[in-house]
Amino acid sequence: MNFRELYEKGLDYKDFLKTLDIEDKEIMERYLKLVVETLDENLKEKIKSIYKDIKILVFAEGWCPDCQINMPPIFHITNINPKIKMKILKRDTNEEYLEPYFINGKPKIPTILVLDSTYREIDNIIERPRYVKELLGSQKESESIIAKRKYKKGEFLSEIIKDIIAIIK
Repeated sequence: MNFRELYEKGLDYKDFLKTLDIEDKEIMERYLKLVVETLDENLKEKIKSIYKDIKILVFAEGWCPDCQINMPPIFHITNINPKIKMKILKRDTNEEYLEPYFINGKPKIPTILVLDSTYREIDNIIERPRYVKELLGSQKESESIIAKRKYKKGEFLSEIIKDIIAIIK
């Protein structure tokens, strides 16, 4: 898989939003507003301190709740630090490239690939931030429902940012 070619064919975040239904676009705009308003200063400083050129390639669809939740914080990272860039490819037209990342034989989105300046994959995040996966996997059913509600309300938006920072550093 040639990540450079895939990255160059991807859409910028704002162009991706133009392809969405109005409802999906509004949901993503709400999450972006929330992350801008609530992001911890310490995390902002960590983002600003990244000196490497980083490319983030996201396979996504606008109708997907996990994409709606996790893409706005990634976009916000790119606004804080211009050394970090993001491009988005629609899953439905690029599914063959996701095969190495399939879980139980299926593509999960968003599939987020963190690439270095030479377009080599450093690491990836599939579907949800690690903390959220652990939280949902380790809870009793009633606690898991509460955790999912918090996730969908945007209470864990910073977790995807923490994952990306950990990958880059």
